[in-house]
Amino acid sequence: MEKALDACTSLSFLNNFGDRVTVAVERVVDQVAVGDATVSFRMHWASDVGGSKLEMYSLITTVRSGEASITVVSDSSVGSQLSAAKKRAFLPKLDQQLLKDEADALRNAHHS
Repeated sequence: MEKALDACTSLSFLNNFGDRVTVAVERVVDQVAVGDATVSFRMHWASDVGGSKLEMYSLITTVRSGEASITVVSDSSVGSQLSAAKKRAFLPKLDQQLLKDEADALRNAHHS
């Protein structure tokens, strides 16, 4: 996955209405080191729903322990009219304690 993040800065998908949405993808560098391997990335895209322009952010973190993995996803959306500084305040953040607890549970389940 890390090689894919280095090579790909965007992706696209069809939304619920059949419209193609292009998403910017960036690696999160302040990731927590848990499990055997951890990778985090943030996706960002804009949407117009009934004339309301929104910006969506998703933070995806995958932790691998042995042959098992978990993925934690956090989402937020903000109005496009907000300043860049205000938008940054709403970016999903890594919950390091949650990831540590989940990685510990994964490791324990994998070794039992």
